[in-house]
Amino acid sequence: MKTLFPLVLLLLLPFLTKGQKPIDPSDFSNDFQKSKTIVLYKGKPIQTLPAKELHLDFVRNEYLVMSNGDGFYATVDTAGNYFLLEPKKNSSSLYHNGNLVKELDRYSYSLVGVHQDYAMIFNSGHESYWYIDSKGNSLTEEPFETSTLISNPEKPYHFLWLKSFCYLVDSDLQPVPGSRYASAQRSYYNNEVNLNKVWELYGKSSPMEVYEVTQTSPDGTILHGLLDLATNTEIAEPVFTRVNPFGFLEKGIILGTTEDKLEALYDFTGAQLSDRYDGIFSNEGRLRIERNKLIGLMDYKGKVIVAPKYTAIQGSNDGSFFVCVDANQKTGIIDSSGKVILPFEFATVNYQITSYPLHRYIPVSDGKLYGYYDTKEQAMEEEFVLEMAGPVQNDMATIRTVSGEDQFIAWGARKEERVNAFESRIAQTGKAVKEIFDVVNQSFRSSVENLTTKEAFLESFYPDYREYSLNGFYKINQLLDFDLKEYSFVMTYEQRELLEQVKRDNLQLKKLIDGKIREAGGEVIGYTGYNE
Repeated sequence: MKTLFPLVLLLLLPFLTKGQKPIDPSDFSNDFQKSKTIVLYKGKPIQTLPAKELHLDFVRNEYLVMSNGDGFYATVDTAGNYFLLEPKKNSSSLYHNGNLVKELDRYSYSLVGVHQDYAMIFNSGHESYWYIDSKGNSLTEEPFETSTLISNPEKPYHFLWLKSFCYLVDSDLQPVPGSRYASAQRSYYNNEVNLNKVWELYGKSSPMEVYEVTQTSPDGTILHGLLDLATNTEIAEPVFTRVNPFGFLEKGIILGTTEDKLEALYDFTGAQLSDRYDGIFSNEGRLRIERNKLIGLMDYKGKVIVAPKYTAIQGSNDGSFFVCVDANQKTGIIDSSGKVILPFEFATVNYQITSYPLHRYIPVSDGKLYGYYDTKEQAMEEEFVLEMAGPVQNDMATIRTVSGEDQFIAWGARKEERVNAFESRIAQTGKAVKEIFDVVNQSFRSSVENLTTKEAFLESFYPDYREYSLNGFYKINQLLDFDLKEYSFVMTYEQRELLEQVKRDNLQLKKLIDGKIREAGGEVIGYTGYNE
């Protein structure tokens, strides 16, 4: 890893121009006169260039980059200092402030930026770059393929690719000792997690920019690691055949695979946090660990929750419980601490339960029929008599009898108290809606019947109006929307239309009493979208 950096570095100045503010491209303009271009900065001429119609391309590292369709390229700073690349018949000439710097032996060059007293030249024929200073000296003995400083010159560290290797250089373009890699690629995890917060776990405040770097071992094996380019910190030394930061990096750890194909957790100091396993996988709040084809659970600090002993594990969406299959092919459920919630006595469970918070009653199967297990009483609540049993939500569940009849049932304290859930729910909703309507209607009628003055009407009715406008109106819509969403699949068209009509009646009532409030000179509050 401590390979010497085979570059000839000449007369290097600091990479960043200290104290300068970023240039606003709109401060530049051009004045075209015959065969020359006058460059203006904030309306004042700063340089005359011997090229026609040079147009603004972009601003990079405090310099304006310009070009035209005839092959001329120029970089100009706010003081008028410039590099100019002029095409000729079989070559190109590089000028600095009017002085010839270097004749380039090819036509296919473009001037893409500057680095203090260095011009960055791109050879489109060979897809390579040169840095050439104002005296004609080049930064490297040979052109480099690319560098991160091309797109991010303000960064303190950069990768530079040369002769099939990747080197790390600092802001002065000096090589960082021991930083030659076979490759370096910006990890897409930079965009997947909030890396700015990751370093806080280690007491640092710098933002992160993660690159996956590789080395080649003597036997030809590609070894992977992770490097934070922003701080030049090796998060993981390239000693792994695979390194996986996804789901781990934001927790301050990485998953590394060694040459024996075993995986373990490591922190950013390189310390191993866990035992090594055949596989480690993210699994809804816990890590699934595999050894000898058996599966267990581990937390993100390397602590084993359940040793590998199951043949299958599926976690719930919220990570609070896990459906597991043991070596005897019996299914049970454990919580996130490893405690058994459902004993391992069943052929299977309805795996749809993993999409919801775990209910007291769990649909289980003996391999032929379904029933419900009561986790509180640790006994079967409903024996194996159903063709299908759905997960219980809001104390309700969809079932299918052996005769093929679909039912929607509610779970009461006793079996004999169960009723059709949809009819029960609609009855409850209707009662709640009626109570709200009755209160506001009765209050309104009473206030109108005893009307003496508008002021008296407002004083009598406004408290109930305010309660309805800020609470009752919305509660009615919430009740109806919930029913339409949760039970629409068991409703008839007439039942759905009835609920929609009640929503329209609710809106009409709000509009009506708002009108009466306005007539009495009162302030209308709450929803008024009916005017839109």
